[in-house]
Amino acid sequence: MADVLHLYGFGDRDRSSKVRWTAAELGIPVEEHRVAFPDHRKPPYLDKNPLGAIPTVEWKGRTMGESSAICTWLAETEGSSLVVPAGDPRRADYLWWVAASTESCEGPLVQCAVSKGGLLPPSYLEQQAPMVKHKVRALAERLPAEGYLLGDFTLADIFVAYSMRLALSVGLLDEVGPWYERLQARPAAQRARFF
Repeated sequence: MADVLHLYGFGDRDRSSKVRWTAAELGIPVEEHRVAFPDHRKPPYLDKNPLGAIPTVEWKGRTMGESSAICTWLAETEGSSLVVPAGDPRRADYLWWVAASTESCEGPLVQCAVSKGGLLPPSYLEQQAPMVKHKVRALAERLPAEGYLLGDFTLADIFVAYSMRLALSVGLLDEVGPWYERLQARPAAQRARFF
């Protein structure tokens, strides 16, 4: 049996959902450990993740934080095609989708969701909405009508799906279209409770 991934997160809708879905795609069993807010900002959680960020995993004798790094580490360790390797002609597009989603959209979208949930002032969402809406709509307009972002399903699809899900939840998008529906139908996404 594969090594169990110990996943520390708040629940189904935080960044740990990307890790849960990646693990499901790879067939890695997950044992979840819920962290209550604001326990991620104090010991013993800070002993696992000094940044106090969610999620954190323990797997194969290693502790790691940062959801996108975790997903990449899992896929590369398992020798999966979820990561487009150097030398593959799709590599530049893969890196663009990953960065556009995780660097340009995800952080501001998380802050907008936190603002909508009342943990940040409502003014944050109001101030950030025009800029964030522009970025997520630019991504949404590039989503393929058929197949996945790079032909085959990759981590880029998971990362962009997370940003699209956040954009829908805070009202910055009304719908995403057939690409999103295909992802919702993936058995691993359903097992991971991503959507």
